Amino acid sequence: DDDEGGWGYKRAGQIREQIEKLEALEVSLRVNELAHQAAMEIVDYQGAKKHMKAEIRARAALEKIKHGDMRPLRAPLVPPIKPHKGYPRLAFDDYTADTLFCKINLEYPGLQLIHERPYIFIVRDFLTQDECDGLLAKAGAKLPPSVLATTDDGDGKGGRKGGGARSKSKRKRREMRKDDERAKTKGTSVVALNEEVPVLRRRIGSLTNCREEQLQYTKITRYEDGQGGGDQLDATAHNEADCYNPQRQGAPSEDYYGDRIIAEEGMWTTFETPCVNRYCSVFIHLNSCEEGGETSFAWMGKVKGVEGASWYEQPMSYATTAKAGKPEPKLSIRPERGLALIHFPCTTPATSGFIDFNTTYTSEPAVDEKYLVQQHIYADKHQISNTSRDYPHKGRLSVEER
Repeated sequence: DDDEGGWGYKRAGQIREQIEKLEALEVSLRVNELAHQAAMEIVDYQGAKKHMKAEIRARAALEKIKHGDMRPLRAPLVPPIKPHKGYPRLAFDDYTADTLFCKINLEYPGLQLIHERPYIFIVRDFLTQDECDGLLAKAGAKLPPSVLATTDDGDGKGGRKGGGARSKSKRKRREMRKDDERAKTKGTSVVALNEEVPVLRRRIGSLTNCREEQLQYTKITRYEDGQGGGDQLDATAHNEADCYNPQRQGAPSEDYYGDRIIAEEGMWTTFETPCVNRYCSVFIHLNSCEEGGETSFAWMGKVKGVEGASWYEQPMSYATTAKAGKPEPKLSIRPERGLALIHFPCTTPATSGFIDFNTTYTSEPAVDEKYLVQQHIYADKHQISNTSRDYPHKGRLSVEER
């Protein structure tokens, strides 16, 4: 029995030793498990932090793209557009510091500032060759014959068909001739419903940082040999302005275009919002011309501000009584397929919406046939932004999206 009792005591000790070892191992494993779990939590936290930062950046970029503040994420995949060597390439510093005019997207690929005060930009290859060809095909099918080929006085020598004009009064015939002369100067146009050119309008919005509702209808104009000429200004005059008032035309004026009326009453085209006008214009050439058809800015420097100061330091309403400044050398932009031209006809509503007559330009008479997209943009919502109802007699493009 003593031997058996000794063996049992010895065996109990061995079992107790094993239990202690197992307990120690369990503690060690638990410690290791806790350490591993803590390490994983740190990794997960760092990973979550990185993921959160990436998501915030992505969302911010998406918001900027939606509002036209930056180029799309796919833009870096597009080969960079080289500056146009035919025009100056000025720094954006003065334009960035300016407080009078709307701010377009300076990150847009290929944007090039070619003149300061007034600020004039170009974008090379704004439209691709295929995009230009597509718009040309659509517009060309809808453009009516030029008045150059249809004008007639009823004498059988070509032009307006039929002899009915001969029986009309001399006054009526003079009015018809005036209409024809205006058509000869302006060229022939079609306008597009907004849904016909959604891609183009979104791209213009991205370039100009403007909302879709600010864009007027998109117009395409054809200029044939001899068409063009005459000074043009893209800001709109109030219908009670001196330039429209027969009793005031030719008389001295201190508010020729009605800036003060617009500031007080607004215009019907912009829901009568004060100081809102066409404050940005974008022209896009659909074909290149070897000769003729340039867009020329010849008024730069002519119009002075308050008390003869620079208009861009002390802007004021255009006054026919003001002393003219010394004009700068004419700046001409030649028709080149895909090239976009941007300028600012008036200041923002926050700066009273003054019309800048220094942006008056001339469409030089065409020699080669020229096709031009014209997109006018208002400083706020435009009353009629989706229609060929503006010019029902000029037709429209096809319904095919481009």
